[in-house]
Amino acid sequence: MMDYLTESVRAEKNNEMKKKLKLAMVVMLICGLVSVQAQQAKFYAGGKAGFGIPSLAVGSGVTPLSEDYAFRLTYYGGFVFEVQSDNWLGFRTEVNYSSEGGERSGMQAIPLSNQLKQLWGMLSVKGVKHDNYMYADLQKKAYYTYVEVPLLAKCTFGSGSRFNFYLTTGPFIGFLVKARQVTKGFNSIYIDKFGDNPVDKYLEGEGMSVLGQQSFNNVSNITGSLNRINAGWQSSLGFEILLKSGKIFVDIGGSYGFVPVQKDRSNGTNTTDNGIVTIGYAHRL
Repeated sequence: MMDYLTESVRAEKNNEMKKKLKLAMVVMLICGLVSVQAQQAKFYAGGKAGFGIPSLAVGSGVTPLSEDYAFRLTYYGGFVFEVQSDNWLGFRTEVNYSSEGGERSGMQAIPLSNQLKQLWGMLSVKGVKHDNYMYADLQKKAYYTYVEVPLLAKCTFGSGSRFNFYLTTGPFIGFLVKARQVTKGFNSIYIDKFGDNPVDKYLEGEGMSVLGQQSFNNVSNITGSLNRINAGWQSSLGFEILLKSGKIFVDIGGSYGFVPVQKDRSNGTNTTDNGIVTIGYAHRL
């Protein structure tokens, strides 16, 4: 009962946070447009492309299943709409394709299979230390595809010259399109993350059939197990070259999600974390 109430409170807090982020995005949009409209504004539209370096940061709940994700390299890009005043203030919104996720390699935890639950119970009785996971040496990659919409305030330094530096910062909201998990490996199963205690040793000691080496080669669709909406904060440092027809720009920055990606938090939580480098062109309208 207490677990149910706790999850209900968490869900209510997440919903409240999402509402506040959406409100902040709308307020920023209105304030940005009002500010630049009060001055002589220039409007730009274009696109950008580059790469992201995503990973999965550990959220509020840490378990062996949610930790030790490393960064991987992937594509990042989308469309840009910008309003720029004659002074330092500007406003930018984007619609981006973002591949989030991360990867893990080496000895790592995997969910305990039903066929080993009986053995785990026997080990507890005999005083053998273990947790509720089994371990194997394998490679795991998580691919989470989002459409992200950031609403960014833009501060430009050197406005009016041909070459400018700028900062952008603001909230984003992401919509999950699909998610899949790819695992590779062919190895034995262990009861510890150090690989000192193979499961087969204990199965054989109990007179049970040994497992031998197992194949972990698998591609699974996990879209249904993740939250469809993500929200967080995005910032970047940029450099732009002004042309008669528009501008060429380079962004270096990143984004961080506030909403746990998993619906089920019993095995830990993760949030998105992405380093972003892009180059683009925006045409003056």
